[in-house]
Amino acid sequence: MSEPQMHISKEGDFYLRTLMVQGAHYILGPFGQDSDLRRWGLKLAERGGKNAKKRAVVAVARKLAVLLHRLWVSGEVYEPLPEQPRSGKRCGVELDSNNRAQPPRSGDCA
Repeated sequence: MSEPQMHISKEGDFYLRTLMVQGAHYILGPFGQDSDLRRWGLKLAERGGKNAKKRAVVAVARKLAVLLHRLWVSGEVYEPLPEQPRSGKRCGVELDSNNRAQPPRSGDCA
C-alpha cells in the first residue's frame, strides 16, 4: 500500500518554500514551458472546486521540490517531455568538470 502524498509542511526554510511556490506559479502561468509537470498541474487545476488552482500550485511546488532533489542526488538531466523523440541539436546547460553550468556555445542551438 502506498503512502498518500502530503502537503508542503510549514517546517523548514520559509524562503525556499516561497521560491518553490513562485516557481510553480510560473510553471502553471502563461509563460511556463510545456512539460509533464505543467500538464499534470493544469489537469489538476481543472478538476473542480473554487480552490483547485491554489491546490494545483501547492501540488506542483511539492512535486518540483521532489524532482529537483531527485535530479540533484542522481545527477540526471531533466527531460521535460521524455516521451517525445529528441531533435538532433540540443540547447541547454552543459556542466564542466567542476559541475559548474556553462552557457551553450553559439551555433549549438537551432
